Amino acid sequence: MVRHPKKELELSTTNRKTACHMVLARCEDGAPTRGTFANIAPLFSVAPQTAARLSKLFRTKIQSTQDDHDDDADTFACLLDKSKGLPDDFFASGATKRRSGKFVHDREELKATAWALPFSKCRKLQHLAANLDIPLTTV
Repeated sequence: MVRHPKKELELSTTNRKTACHMVLARCEDGAPTRGTFANIAPLFSVAPQTAARLSKLFRTKIQSTQDDHDDDADTFACLLDKSKGLPDDFFASGATKRRSGKFVHDREELKATAWALPFSKCRKLQHLAANLDIPLTTV
């Protein structure tokens, strides 16, 4: 029985940058050669589809930032050059922006608003949550 390595939940910025450079190094005529994603993916404990998705994402980002190049090979060659490399924030996943933390409600304000409501509007928890404009799970 073959044991597969544990899959990572998310690649770090440096791993994403390294994977992108490894894919770009294996490109011929602006396209990755056959088996590139299958060879690179195990190095980062991800699926080959993930490596392909990241490559496609970075290609679209690169093409949107560098519209002055007409040749695809020239566009990808400039990334491999150390002096023209892109910053780390270009390769960031954006997950930190999505998961910025829990929203903390002001309890005193919620209590005051709930006591000000008539009983008919807060008889059920669903009605109370709708009138306070907060999720039902928070109530």
